[in-house]
Amino acid sequence: MATVYFDPTWTGTESGTFAQPYVSWAGRSLGAGNRWLQKYGTTTTVICNPATGGAAGNRGVIGVYDPLTGAQMNGIKGGAFIDATGQSTGVYIGTTKTYVTLTGFEIFGGTNYCVQKDSTA
Repeated sequence: MATVYFDPTWTGTESGTFAQPYVSWAGRSLGAGNRWLQKYGTTTTVICNPATGGAAGNRGVIGVYDPLTGAQMNGIKGGAFIDATGQSTGVYIGTTKTYVTLTGFEIFGGTNYCVQKDSTA
């Protein structure tokens, strides 16, 4: 299980680690059992569209991390934000991207959907 960190406010070298998070989710593969975590309190304007999903019993997770420890923050609402203003969708989970859990985000501004889930799992 890999954890990939994102911080839309980051300005340094990007490697997806806690110390050097990616700025954007674009082009990243989620994968079974992997976690994509965005820094608590930040807002991204990039549409979240994972290249892959998880698997039965081994879901991919898109969540929020504590900026001090890097730990995933569970049980929170609106811990990080996706601003889809001017976009049709804020988070798109397509038919081939099954078994994905989205937790801790407030998503707003999508003209058609804030979250579009075309998959069955």
